[in-house]
Amino acid sequence: MHENVLQIKQLFYKNIGGEPYYLRNFYDAVEYLDEPFSQITLRVIRLALGDRQACDGIMGKDSHVEAKVQIGSTEYDVHVKYMVDTCSPGFYAKTVKDTMEYSSAVMRTKEEQTLSCFEGFGTYPERLYQYLNPEERYSGDLWNATDGISTTKTFQRFLRRFIQSFRPERLLPGKDYWLHLESDGRFTVRLGINGEEIPCLSETENWVYHYLCYLYLLRFWNEMRKRCRFPVLISPILIRDFSDRLDENVNFNILLERACEISYQVIVA
Repeated sequence: MHENVLQIKQLFYKNIGGEPYYLRNFYDAVEYLDEPFSQITLRVIRLALGDRQACDGIMGKDSHVEAKVQIGSTEYDVHVKYMVDTCSPGFYAKTVKDTMEYSSAVMRTKEEQTLSCFEGFGTYPERLYQYLNPEERYSGDLWNATDGISTTKTFQRFLRRFIQSFRPERLLPGKDYWLHLESDGRFTVRLGINGEEIPCLSETENWVYHYLCYLYLLRFWNEMRKRCRFPVLISPILIRDFSDRLDENVNFNILLERACEISYQVIVA
């Protein structure tokens, strides 16, 4: 396994979100979470991967999380407990060194943490558009959300290069709808390579549109980290809420293959 690849091997949690006990081993490149615990389990996975706000409101003093996580050739036994004094989760591993190594490896900016899981419909098509002019377009403080990365020349240069180098791709087989990335940073769907923008998409088309935008955002941040010489960790891609969004003509396995091109582990709720 490559040294920058993270995979979850086992997850255990208790007393979270009303669930007294959950234990799961992960073996495959694509894993489907068990109902009826899938949504809570997905939030716990996000927590174990460093998103400390993922379990806000469903974690208490009796809650506990244990995860076996492999990064490259190193396996970590990660524990998370609710710290009553700080009202927030606390991470620890077998040793202080392991704790520091793991915490450093999974550390992400607030902006990247908002991309820790594909939530279906969201602001994914507008994200690069917001990055180009955050003062007017981004909801919040992008400088703070990216730990200052967004104001660097490296970020701005790569953002423009990423937009300019994008090549349209077909949204779904059998239909002449194409995903475009406009010069202003907006993802759009157009009829054909150079056709007019499609103003109304079906629910399935809209879901796939947002999904592809999300995957391109992950690519953007992975490449961005390389250019800023920050650690690049290939984390699992988490996907929620798809079963009732796609019609019978869509092959979901083909869509999952797109995620597998970016990550070695995909977890679906």
